Amino acid sequence: MDQTERAATGEAIIERGERLYREKLKALFVPEHVGKLLAIDPVTERCFPGGTSAEAVGAAHDAMPDSRFYLKRVGYTGRRTLSAVASTRRNESGMSEPSRWESHQLLDEIALAYHRAVAERLRRTPEIVIEIARQNLARWLASDAFDGGTGAPLREWEAIIDRSNVEQLIAIITGESDEGQRLRSSSPFVGAIAEEERLEILHACEVADG
Repeated sequence: MDQTERAATGEAIIERGERLYREKLKALFVPEHVGKLLAIDPVTERCFPGGTSAEAVGAAHDAMPDSRFYLKRVGYTGRRTLSAVASTRRNESGMSEPSRWESHQLLDEIALAYHRAVAERLRRTPEIVIEIARQNLARWLASDAFDGGTGAPLREWEAIIDRSNVEQLIAIITGESDEGQRLRSSSPFVGAIAEEERLEILHACEVADG
């Protein structure tokens, strides 16, 4: 593949990554790894699984520091539910340097923006949003993707939902502390807002990142 393809826009990478996932990778990772994240390089067709976005992106950058990746949650149809383009940057000397993706900053900003939108829907239709979260947790815990210790964050979320009222849940999912970031990394509120709104959130974060 030539350099022109590697310089493709983020939108093209998203389209290629989604197509590669749909045509080749989905059959390899579903149902055994439902809920996990893949960082996909559409050019080489390599992919790097992880329990979180940061883990998948980190593994991908360690192996291919000059590439850009498409993030995909295994087993979900939403084109950008938790998907984005990640890339490294080079400093003026031409050396590769950590991007905001590698420092997790942009991932945290996207997750926070997403959960602020979820919070608004929680205020309007709490029963629906909480039921979506419960169904996600039940499905993930029933799969082999979260066995042993990897299921602990999901069981923690089950306990949080059981004991918290709506305002407490909103405070938890929109908290800007390290604890808030930790809990959002395993959030069960996937699919709690409309696809169009998710796309707008991701686009706004990408634009802000420049």
